Amino acid sequence: MRVFSKNKINFYPTASVDSPKQSQKFLPDWYKKLPKQIGIRHDMRSIKACVPFLDAMASGYVIPLWADLNIFVDREKNGSLKVSFEWNRNFRVYQGPTIDPTQDTFLGWHDHAQLGRSECPFGKNHQVSYPKFNNPWVIETPRGWSCFFKNHGSNIHSHLRILEGVVDTDKFFSPVNFPFIWTGQEEGKFFIPKGYPLIHVFPFKRGGLKMKVHECSEETAKKIHDTHNKLSSVLMDAYKRFYWHKGRGE
Repeated sequence: MRVFSKNKINFYPTASVDSPKQSQKFLPDWYKKLPKQIGIRHDMRSIKACVPFLDAMASGYVIPLWADLNIFVDREKNGSLKVSFEWNRNFRVYQGPTIDPTQDTFLGWHDHAQLGRSECPFGKNHQVSYPKFNNPWVIETPRGWSCFFKNHGSNIHSHLRILEGVVDTDKFFSPVNFPFIWTGQEEGKFFIPKGYPLIHVFPFKRGGLKMKVHECSEETAKKIHDTHNKLSSVLMDAYKRFYWHKGRGE
């Protein structure tokens, strides 16, 4: 039964898979282990000291990969790569109006012509079709709110890249699926574990701002200068101390 609240984002499952969670729960080990200070000077700090980078990873919600996924990359005789996939899954599909009862995996395909093989530099990795994750979640947002679906900020080292998109989830009550590409050029078998932060979900309110381009007046220049001086007055964490809005989760 749908239980809708105007200040909530709702996730409805179409299979018995692990639930989405707040994105801050998916901070990667490489980031947690990274020291803030990497030298003796105050400006020799790692990306762990960058609050905007942390907020990009910690804001919003994550749909985790619902099963282990093996990716096989082989080289063809013509030198191009062939990428194939194999699930190691252990979940049950809910049969109902929001799911195709004939669907036995959560992997679909898009013809090359839909994206343009020649225009995509990684199209040669997918000889027949572009792969697509068939998402096991329906997402519902309050009226006037949409969702931006993107790659999680922690996955900067990954060769698996979804094609990002925006959906009006206040009206579209159906799973949003995610075409993706494999950008790696190495042969071999690659493993993406269950629980990997696959989809980063950013809800946002539509139509809230209008754009205006201004001249840089003396008043504007002074404001920029004052902000710079304020940042320069503190050796470390000036943005966090003066401008950061704490608490981006629920």
